[in-house]
Amino acid sequence: MRRVYWVGVLLVGAYLLGGCGANRHIRYTMVDNPTTRAGRGEPSTDDERRPAAWILVDGKEGEFRTDEQTGIPQIQWFIEKPVSSTPTFRLVVIPELLGENVNANFALQGDNLPSGESVFYGLAGVAGTFQPGTVYSLADPGPAFIVTKQPQKTEVESIGALPPGDYVLAASVEGDAVDKKVLAATRFTVAE
Repeated sequence: MRRVYWVGVLLVGAYLLGGCGANRHIRYTMVDNPTTRAGRGEPSTDDERRPAAWILVDGKEGEFRTDEQTGIPQIQWFIEKPVSSTPTFRLVVIPELLGENVNANFALQGDNLPSGESVFYGLAGVAGTFQPGTVYSLADPGPAFIVTKQPQKTEVESIGALPPGDYVLAASVEGDAVDKKVLAATRFTVAE
C-alpha cells in the first residue's frame, strides 16, 4: 500500500514540475521531428512540404496528411481529437535550421463554424518577448503578442473562448539563421 502511495506522489510531483503534460519541454532535432517521422525526409527551410517549425495545440502533436485527390503531401498538421475552447499553443522549431533568435506572426481562422460567426485574429510576436517552445494561451496570449481582430485590424486584449468548430492556426516564422520566412500550420477542432 505504501509503495502505491509513493508512486502516486512521484507521478503528481513529476507532473507539477513539468515532466508530463502540456508544459513538458519538447525539443525536436534534425533526426527526430514530425517531418522525418512522417517519412518526408529532413526538415528544410527551402521546401514547405518538409517544415522546420510546428505548432502544438493543447500539447497535442498533429499528423501530416496527403491530399486524397492530388496525392500531394499537405503542408499543415491535423490534430484528430478535439481541443478545449481555451486551448494553449506552442511553436517548436529546430534551432540548427532557424537560429537561436526566432520570432513568429500567427493567424487564427475559424472555418465552417456552426454558429455562423467569423473568427479571424492576427497574433504578432513581440521580438525579444516571444519565445519558441513556450506554452501560450490562445484565449489570452499575454504580452508576448499584439492581438488584432481581423479584417478590421482592431487591437484587442485577448481572443477569449473559441466557439465550437474547425480552426487553422498558421505561423510565419523567421530566424537569424535564414533569410526567409518558413510556414507552420495546424488544423484543429473545438468540440461543443
